[in-house]
Amino acid sequence: MPIYYNLKKDAFFDYEIQGKKGLKMPRGDKQHILQYSIPVPSLAEQQKIVFEIEKIETQIAELEQQLAEIPKQKEAILKKYL
Repeated sequence: MPIYYNLKKDAFFDYEIQGKKGLKMPRGDKQHILQYSIPVPSLAEQQKIVFEIEKIETQIAELEQQLAEIPKQKEAILKKYL
């Protein structure tokens, strides 16, 4: 998972609260944050993720191509019947 999604999780927030500084205006401790461990999926899992994303991106490209053709189809129908 990208860093952004890991830092957005409740687990990170809970970890951050453990190392907070200040009472009135609590803030994160940089050294404590830098020690947070972000798991990295195995190479096989990463390849599986990439495969799934590439499949979805192919579908998106195909659908975008179909959408680009719709105005031309509309124009052809209008010319035929009007």
